[in-house]
Amino acid sequence: YKESDKPIADIIEEKVKEILKNRIKISRYTELEYKDSFREFMDKIEEHDFVLTIVSDSYLKSQACMYEVGNVINHKNYKKRLLFVVVSESERKYYGTSGPEKIGPDVYQGASKRLEYIEYWKEKYEELNNKISKIGSSEATSSVLDDLKIIGRIFRNDIGEFMNFLADKNGKSFEELYKNNFDELIRYLK
Repeated sequence: YKESDKPIADIIEEKVKEILKNRIKISRYTELEYKDSFREFMDKIEEHDFVLTIVSDSYLKSQACMYEVGNVINHKNYKKRLLFVVVSESERKYYGTSGPEKIGPDVYQGASKRLEYIEYWKEKYEELNNKISKIGSSEATSSVLDDLKIIGRIFRNDIGEFMNFLADKNGKSFEELYKNNFDELIRYLK
């Protein structure tokens, strides 16, 4: 989840832990100690039995979040392991005053809207690539080449694959899951 979606993640975690007690271990980046590596944490995501993503507009525009998604979807059984909650504007009340300008992603509004996320990542790729070219020194820009590769992978493969996965699956909004005490999600985790 994106940091701005923390209120939703907190509610889900609290409810899942309450119902499943000690039968589940939940990992979140908030467990990282001072100076721990975000990248190492994200690279270990594939070791989990399930990965729950809280899909918001800002999540789909986060390099770190899409990097994690890429680590998950590049494994053949990801469709069984990848769980998701798609938030909508109606859930703004859970964000308090710190919610982002746009919460709900355009996942279910058709192919054209989904393509806007691919276009977003293509623009990020071209922007960074142009800055690297403008500087013109491979020594000076070598530290950002990993970012360029990651963003390139996001826009060429990961975001499209992830959006198609979401569009194809019967996703439930946070509100729907919350009203039903997260029963469907918890049944899947058992």
